Amino acid sequence: MKILAQVAYDGSKYHGFALQKNVRTILGQLYKVLRKFGTFKVDYLSRTDSGVNAVSQHIIISTENNDDRSLPYYLNSQLVPCIRIHKYTYLNEDFSLRKNVIFKEYLYVAPDLGEDLNKLRWICDFISSNSHNYSSLIKRQKSMDFDANMRIYVSFRKEGLFQLFTFRNRSFLWEQIRRIVTFIKSYGLNRLKKAEVFDILKGHALPQGIAPAPAEGLILWRVKLNKSFRWINIHPEEIIRRWILSRGKYGCILNRRFWTFPRRRMIRDG
Repeated sequence: MKILAQVAYDGSKYHGFALQKNVRTILGQLYKVLRKFGTFKVDYLSRTDSGVNAVSQHIIISTENNDDRSLPYYLNSQLVPCIRIHKYTYLNEDFSLRKNVIFKEYLYVAPDLGEDLNKLRWICDFISSNSHNYSSLIKRQKSMDFDANMRIYVSFRKEGLFQLFTFRNRSFLWEQIRRIVTFIKSYGLNRLKKAEVFDILKGHALPQGIAPAPAEGLILWRVKLNKSFRWINIHPEEIIRRWILSRGKYGCILNRRFWTFPRRRMIRDG
């Protein structure tokens, strides 16, 4: 039996989604419960980082038991409350999550620090307008093989004390969204000049670099696959979204003082 499920979680107390030695992870919590169920295999779509939340993490659970249709409900009954399967469907054929992604959409919840809103709108529009080189806005690894040239669609809106940034692309690199958020807000705070914005998006790094925004504000918000499924809903998606958004806002408030921006520039332009 194969089940495709969407999992929501508050990641603030976990070291990311994927398994790691000697630390708590979301997948590790799923494995603890699944071991009681029998032989199983889990495939997942997104390796979210430590502290990151999700509404629409997609997983495929394969088991040798073809009769028990209560597995999603059993998992929810045994899992900690901050991890919930909220919808699922059955698969009758092999299906690759990564090969069938049209786009992933992340939401970042940031505090309003008094940025120039027109500048925030301009830089979001500029980022979305074309492909750019993001090699200076990611966390690198020596063994990392990647193409940092990509087109990312970014939108922005303000809601009271919060700024909400939406990022859409088929895939993202390590810490890419969090560093782009810092980059965007740095321009809005006049910590970067327009010429520096252009240089950074050509792959030229600042001497001090661009630090990642706090992880707790980041949410895997939505995933679009190139195949439609008849989902069975366990919990209303709107309620799940409100829950996870509230956790993102809570993390945003707690981490308000832990932002690092480039040194303020004396000359203002654009």
